[in-house]
Amino acid sequence: MKRLSAALFAAVLMTPALAAITMDQVDIAATVGSGSNQAICVVDFGGTNSFAFAYQWNDGATVSRPAAAEDAAPYMAGGMTVGANTIEAMLLALETASGLTISYHYDYCSLFVTGVSYQGSSMVDAYYTTGEGLCLWQSGHAGYLQTDYDEFYNPIGSTWIDAMTPDGVTWVQSYESTASVLSDGYFIGWTPVNWLTGEGLENTPRTPVVPEPTTMSLLTLAALGLLKRRTARSR
Repeated sequence: MKRLSAALFAAVLMTPALAAITMDQVDIAATVGSGSNQAICVVDFGGTNSFAFAYQWNDGATVSRPAAAEDAAPYMAGGMTVGANTIEAMLLALETASGLTISYHYDYCSLFVTGVSYQGSSMVDAYYTTGEGLCLWQSGHAGYLQTDYDEFYNPIGSTWIDAMTPDGVTWVQSYESTASVLSDGYFIGWTPVNWLTGEGLENTPRTPVVPEPTTMSLLTLAALGLLKRRTARSR
């Protein structure tokens, strides 16, 4: 029975990854907001600790920025309001109602995330001490003109970036910060990295999905096998 249980667990672990993930397949920990559009925020702390949160909004809606944004408001589009279709609005909603703890501050013209924690797992921005930080990813974005910089952060030109179809599996680093615009079906994600060593940059977010019936059956059979083995030992 031990060999059978091990084989079943191996079969589950070796189940091929989905080619694309739909909203209905995502294992959502919490949903915030309301509206006809929905985007997913994946927070992947590593190991088995990856969580997905849904954010909903209506076209044309706006969100009030918190008091922490007052000093930066004159430099930001919209002042003390921001479009509900932005990563910034998503994060403000998640921080308020999802159970996800998000630390942030406003600097110059954008919201900067300095820490994320959930159910005992956390990632923090400690660039100036250990190099640790958070990497923002996107699966799905509109086409845009990216400004290119030299090693001294002087603008040296621009590059057109083609639109990306969201699938929850293929990810690119986001260079537009939390000001990025969301559309229905988009995914964003956070992972821990070390910006000084580059460790973690190879790890893209893993979108948690609801197990398929076949997978659940295998897990149940394997669990029953382990239970029987332990019961036999105790006799």
